Amino acid sequence: MNDEMDFETRLARIRTIVARLDSPDVPLEEGMALFQEGMALCRKCTEDLERARIIVEEAVAGEDGAWTPKP
Repeated sequence: MNDEMDFETRLARIRTIVARLDSPDVPLEEGMALFQEGMALCRKCTEDLERARIIVEEAVAGEDGAWTPKP
């Protein structure tokens, strides 16, 4: 399911999960399931950010590795 979400949707879901986990009335089973979902979403967000970092670096890095704007 989280593969179908875009970065912003995943991030919003993580915020919702954190808010729920901060609640004192979360049963253990629900808390564990939310934690697992949140960790999976975090991994996907990290992958998204890493891909974006690579794209940006390739777009602005010159032959010598120095950052230069490219058309």
